[in-house]
Amino acid sequence: MVPRAQPRRPLRRAHHPQRPAPLRPARSLRTPGGGVVNDRRTPAGIDAVRAITAENGERFVPPLSDYHLLSAEWTEAEFRVFGGGASAFTGGFWRGEPGAVRFDSWPYDEICFVLKGRVAVEDESGRRKEFGPGESFHIPQGFRGDWITLEPSEKVFVAVSR
Repeated sequence: MVPRAQPRRPLRRAHHPQRPAPLRPARSLRTPGGGVVNDRRTPAGIDAVRAITAENGERFVPPLSDYHLLSAEWTEAEFRVFGGGASAFTGGFWRGEPGAVRFDSWPYDEICFVLKGRVAVEDESGRRKEFGPGESFHIPQGFRGDWITLEPSEKVFVAVSR
């Protein structure tokens, strides 16, 4: 006997004790280096979910005058992926089992670093990005779509509300 396909059930909405701020038009912020970092609260698709890498960030080199140099050969560069004012933040360790939740509007900017397992983020049009161990990514506040835990997973996260 061939098993029958189960009808697709709508995903349950995630419960959030604190509701996000109302949506407002997107605006841009200037970084100290003069570049632009988006501050989005409008619903966003999968293109707004970005891996945190040097290639996806805006390069910024803090002035050496901000430091007390301990070694003459010191050099550094930051690669900023998002930024802006914050009203609240939280962070920690997360563990999840396979399953999915849907968000009409992601409640905060979230930075995720996957320690174990595999997760996916899929927008309302079905476009998807997957992430695994050692990968980090940013989900913007206002993202509209699904969080899918593909296999038992663990992550470290920072969530910033605007």
